[in-house]
Amino acid sequence: MNPWNGAEPWASSRGIPRYARDNGVSERHASVPADEGEIRPMALPVLHHAWRSSASRRVRLCLAEKGVAFESVLVDLAKGEQHTPQYLAKNPLGVIPLLVLEDGRSLYESGTICEYLDETIPDPPLRPDSAYDRATLRNWIRHVDGLIGNLIIFNWKHSIAKVAARLSDAELAEKLRSIPSKERQEAWLRAARKP
Repeated sequence: MNPWNGAEPWASSRGIPRYARDNGVSERHASVPADEGEIRPMALPVLHHAWRSSASRRVRLCLAEKGVAFESVLVDLAKGEQHTPQYLAKNPLGVIPLLVLEDGRSLYESGTICEYLDETIPDPPLRPDSAYDRATLRNWIRHVDGLIGNLIIFNWKHSIAKVAARLSDAELAEKLRSIPSKERQEAWLRAARKP
């Protein structure tokens, strides 16, 4: 049974950009009938995401296709909000998107989140019925994943790199300590000091 059936594809949010509001994103709260016919508030999954993030976009599209209402929490990547202790407690990789389910469990990595949603909310299905068509779908996913690097570079160039370059050596050292991945630490260091 789909607990979100009939809910709006976008739920309450914080800091929605104007272009998103103009395209149907608004503050909405879903509700489901209680046992005695009364209406009670429904717990919504919480999506931690960034508007420019291609991985976040993938999950938002999946949620919209499934008709799933969710609470939107924007994560400011330039400020490093994904590396705070509170965020890392939910997602030890310190990446976006992060989907916190109604029971408090967390999922991260966009492909994993979309697969979970498709398995737990079967209608409408997002994957083809035949094994061959699913294999073709996986080929397309791998192809697109190979292109995502250019979008990541674009995001860094137009947001995070500018912030990183302004950090003092002490601020940069503190920032690097908060980043759980050595690979991402090195990326921040390259962006900040352009060796």
